Amino acid sequence: MENKLQNGTKKRIAFLCFSALPYAESWGGTQRVHYMANTLCSEFDVTIFAPKSSDVKVNEDIERLYRTVFFEDNLSRKLFKANNSTLQISNNARVQKKSIKSVIRNIAVSTMKMANRIIYNEPVYFKGFVASAWIRRYGDEICQKIKKNDISALIISIPPWDLMSISFVKKVKRLGCKVIIDYRDPWNCWNNHKGIPLRKEKALAQLADMIFVTNENHGAKIAEDLKVDSHHIKVIMNGYDAERWNEVNIEDSMESDKLEIAFIGSIDFKDQTSFRDPRNFMTALESFEDKGNIRFRVIGCRDENYIVSIKDRVPNFDMIKTVPQLESFRWMMRSDVLVNFHTTDDDSSKYLIAGKTFDYYRSGARILSINGVQSYERVFVENNNAGYYSPNTVENILQTLRKIYNDWCDDKSNFRRKSDANPKYSRQYQNQKVLGVLKNILSNHDTD
Repeated sequence: MENKLQNGTKKRIAFLCFSALPYAESWGGTQRVHYMANTLCSEFDVTIFAPKSSDVKVNEDIERLYRTVFFEDNLSRKLFKANNSTLQISNNARVQKKSIKSVIRNIAVSTMKMANRIIYNEPVYFKGFVASAWIRRYGDEICQKIKKNDISALIISIPPWDLMSISFVKKVKRLGCKVIIDYRDPWNCWNNHKGIPLRKEKALAQLADMIFVTNENHGAKIAEDLKVDSHHIKVIMNGYDAERWNEVNIEDSMESDKLEIAFIGSIDFKDQTSFRDPRNFMTALESFEDKGNIRFRVIGCRDENYIVSIKDRVPNFDMIKTVPQLESFRWMMRSDVLVNFHTTDDDSSKYLIAGKTFDYYRSGARILSINGVQSYERVFVENNNAGYYSPNTVENILQTLRKIYNDWCDDKSNFRRKSDANPKYSRQYQNQKVLGVLKNILSNHDTD
């Protein structure tokens, strides 16, 4: 077989990513690489290279078929502190006195933000500094391991995008190792950023042997803007975990005399800067004539003060703290409608689709996508007859809530699909596509 060496052992491939189990910033940020790597272990010997910026372990019970090689990330350790498996800026919860020290810090942060806009264009302003410093320090050592272990392909999973540098990618390719860029999120196209970051992205994209994206819109944008042959771009969606979902029983659903709406995940009802702003939805729900017949739950965080402040205006509202993955699936099964928000006023929604959308879809509940008019999530929901779409205005959301409620009153069974999820939206199907791409690339490499 083309993915075996002459002595019958498996060929070796590797991932380079910024967060890996068990020392991950969060489970959500490492799922794509974890599932992809586990699938590829069926045919390849797989290693993950990643920074270690915390001693806190997460999801230790999850089976990992691959090996992970960590390199210390001392800069992140200085900028962050570990808190419940999530890295946060160490002084973001303190009110600082107007001291010389705080003034210097504020100037430094402002300078970093300006430099980020010019040089990196990372959503989190300091990630570019951290990632680029880390790859400068350990890039040569990673290349040595690639050479020593005869690694045939390196999959670089981004963001942060500055985890890869032009010089590093060139060194990897000189070793005869194929380079694949895996975009979990778009880099410069969503905000049409130009200058240094776009030039770097174009150079890196043209160096890559293959590029993975999560949807067709992003793939088309890369091909156009970065002058990359579309045949070198493959859509690999995140997908739902079919194996984990098979552990959830239909009996986990429940009957209710109310229209059950839920949001799964962490959300802040007061943060006006978030790309996931639910305030218009709550205002619409508050003014809905039949709100007494709707129960809205947030599964994944709890804010006691907010619950108290709104209980008289939205009577059937509740928030439940973070639950294990299978329990979150059960809550999806108990819901008639699952809502997702992407509320920023920019083009980002055209090139993004939330990973949870696929779990929403698999659950059989109807999806309410509150999103941009041209959002990819809207396309997914409408093309799969999976639910409803609304722009993020109170008037539009209220109109959509009325439509949902009337449909529910007419036929409640239509809100509980159980067995017709398309398997092509599963992680297993998508990662089999990755396996095929890799085997093809390395087969061609063997005959070069």
